[in-house]
Amino acid sequence: ISATLQNDLYVNNKLVANTGSIVYGTATQAEKASGGYKNASLTIVFDKIITTEGEELNIKSEPIIFQKTDSDRGVKIAKTLAGSIVASVAVTALSNLVFHNTNNWNVTLPIGAAIGAVGGGFVLLNSRGEEIELKEGLVLDVNITSIIF
Repeated sequence: ISATLQNDLYVNNKLVANTGSIVYGTATQAEKASGGYKNASLTIVFDKIITTEGEELNIKSEPIIFQKTDSDRGVKIAKTLAGSIVASVAVTALSNLVFHNTNNWNVTLPIGAAIGAVGGGFVLLNSRGEEIELKEGLVLDVNITSIIF
């Protein structure tokens, strides 16, 4: 991963790298969005600067973590399961009424609920969370913890 310094970099009031120097980093952790509405995450650490004069500086930065919040994940899961169960029970009840099978409500409705729960589980497995997208021009604040000259 590469980025361009947007400001001059000073250490102890000494210019270390000019604006326009290239900063290189590595994605140390990346996880794509997955089933059950699990969102993606990405961690980047920067480790090198090539100055505009061609000097190479080894650096260490604090990790920059990109992560979509999963705060509404539980709500989405509950809505998916509840919706599937309610729909399946409704279809079972309608089927009982249409086919005049009203003697077995205590058997058929729990079976309908179970079928709905299984169906909701399949829907959850295929319900992906949000991916991380780093667009060109993104400005990052990088906290450099050390520079090796």
